[in-house]
Amino acid sequence: MLELPIVTKQIGNLLKNPQATIHVYILSADGIIRNKSLVSSLEKMGFLCKIISGYHVDQKFENETTNLQLRQEELSLGRKLSPYEIAAMLTHRKAQLQAIKDKRVIFLEDDAILGKKFTFETLTLIFENLEKFKNATVVSFYAEKWSVFIPVKLHFSLPIKLLKAIFPPAGAVGYVMSSAALSKAVSSRIDFDLPTDWQSWAKSVDFYFAFEDFISTPGENSMSIIGSRKNIKFDFRIFMISLLKMEVTLSAIRHRIIQPLIWKIAQKIGKPYRTCSESELKSISRTFVLPDSKVFR
Repeated sequence: MLELPIVTKQIGNLLKNPQATIHVYILSADGIIRNKSLVSSLEKMGFLCKIISGYHVDQKFENETTNLQLRQEELSLGRKLSPYEIAAMLTHRKAQLQAIKDKRVIFLEDDAILGKKFTFETLTLIFENLEKFKNATVVSFYAEKWSVFIPVKLHFSLPIKLLKAIFPPAGAVGYVMSSAALSKAVSSRIDFDLPTDWQSWAKSVDFYFAFEDFISTPGENSMSIIGSRKNIKFDFRIFMISLLKMEVTLSAIRHRIIQPLIWKIAQKIGKPYRTCSESELKSISRTFVLPDSKVFR
């Protein structure tokens, strides 16, 4: 009951100023939200929620996507993409297309767990500053262990700390996009060059990570179908044969050789992006921090 006046005030502000409206798109493979309290928690804070029913992986979907398993996928990745990866890509694409009309949109997968920093006020400030970035920008609220970051200073002030990703961070559980980034995403052709939720357009977009307790997930065992990382095993032999034949794309070299090498170096000389437990040190994302860096002191 104590929070009711706050919510009422926020709704009143939305009615007076429609530009202040913030939509949350919840991506679900089958329309079922795994985090049962997600919608009610968001609406209680003043967000407008919309369920994006995506692509459920069943026999029909696998049959329909057979034609998408092009030979180039094997050559560039060393394996074909799994139906789960294709479903995730297409679901995010569907949500991004719908976001054009709603402007301020937060994209959340349906197993997202909201942290203390995920508030209406903080997200409002992020949207107010999102168009100030020099380049097309995605701010992610979640990152898995294959991500690598560097601390940066922005030319404007924000009430939160951001790390810049050296390459698109693993995982798309929660994020926001500048209008330029959204335009790039929806105007680009659908491709399957990378086994991630981000398609090739992401190479020309700056990614930042808001790491201060925004979003977490319950873990691999209970992840949603959208977030499933089940895939087809990488075939190193196919990759090397393709490399010798000069058929491997630059994208494949970047994804299979350069980025893993950067991550391994970051493991050796980098630091955790936040204070964490000893067991967690083995798996969390890393960041390159110079000894004299004062960005986060």
